[in-house]
Amino acid sequence: MPEVQCDALVIGGGVAGAGAAFALQERGKSVVVIAKGPGASAVSSGAWDFGPVENPELSLPGHLETRHWKQVYKDLLVAGQELPAWDEWSESIAAAFAALHPELPMASRWEAPALVPCTSGYFRYVFALQACQQGVPLASAKKIGVVASRRWRYRADLLSRQWNAEARKRGLKTEFHALDLPWEESGADIPLARVYADLASRPEQLERLAQALAKLSDAADGLILPPLFPSEAAFEKVRASVPTPLCEALASTEIAPGHRLHRALRTGMKNRNIPVHEVLQVKAQTSGDAIREVSVLRPGVQTWETFRAQEYVFAGGRFFSGGLAHGYQRAEEPLFGVPLFSKAQGVRTDAQCRPLAEDGKAVFQNLRACGSVIGGVQYAEHQIGLGWFAYAGRRCGFAIA
Repeated sequence: MPEVQCDALVIGGGVAGAGAAFALQERGKSVVVIAKGPGASAVSSGAWDFGPVENPELSLPGHLETRHWKQVYKDLLVAGQELPAWDEWSESIAAAFAALHPELPMASRWEAPALVPCTSGYFRYVFALQACQQGVPLASAKKIGVVASRRWRYRADLLSRQWNAEARKRGLKTEFHALDLPWEESGADIPLARVYADLASRPEQLERLAQALAKLSDAADGLILPPLFPSEAAFEKVRASVPTPLCEALASTEIAPGHRLHRALRTGMKNRNIPVHEVLQVKAQTSGDAIREVSVLRPGVQTWETFRAQEYVFAGGRFFSGGLAHGYQRAEEPLFGVPLFSKAQGVRTDAQCRPLAEDGKAVFQNLRACGSVIGGVQYAEHQIGLGWFAYAGRRCGFAIA
């Protein structure tokens, strides 16, 4: 059976796992990452949020000091752990951005969050976002065109009505109007995924899109498209040819923004010579209070491979191996059998990021956890996004001596 040895094995290749891997490498550790497909980070909006925004005039450091945010993060941490100071957050986020750049440059708004239309029909405040998600100022633009193909026209009409209602609630005079995208053949009905694939594989389609959008420039002060650009470079190429401010709507479930982030994370690890192994199945072997090894089955490989490390970082989302395991009168995370707490069914950790048993002691001395498995983070409930995961991953990496 093939065997891989390293100082630290990170299980999960999303924002939290990448944050842990980068931090560990900075500490001089040899790091290997295993991942089961794109994961939750790759279906995210691609923008960075840290919690619900009650006062949009506050800076990010100011939000961290509010009672509301302290309560949200307190729910995710073991009693006695303090909410990190702003310098810890900023260092973690700056390192995450550096890893993504230049493939995915991020624009930060630490002084005040950006208000961005979301394809859910609402507006969201975010503190950092991709370049193609910004550029149409809601406060100053009087008329914004929601660009739609025949396939998306009904949705564009609906989004326009919803966004207009949101604007009125917020006292904005901006009006949204659906506009037809004049680049399809008569009667064409093209799914968003097809447009995304065409823009990625056929450079001439970018030129066609730029020409079509240029024709709409006189009809609005800004244009908003569905999330469809395969890369920041593709977006910049189109934006350079369109005189009107242009941006994507913030995604809810669309594929493009998360996949841009996913590729950037993989590129960042590749550039730092951190091996990433895509796996189909994972199982762990334990011995007393330590993880002994992790075995994986990779695509196209018939035999199990063994990974041995001094430390293991669990950053594979809430349930990396799928579902819940139910032991005697308790629910467990199925890969390591760590007990789950709270209604959100997440693990609790100590100051060294080690998952805890019911008695408050670390289940395994060489297992750490970060990301959404901590406290069972649920975005809809906590409204915590990629900013929390980036911080949690780096905190976990630096907790390992």
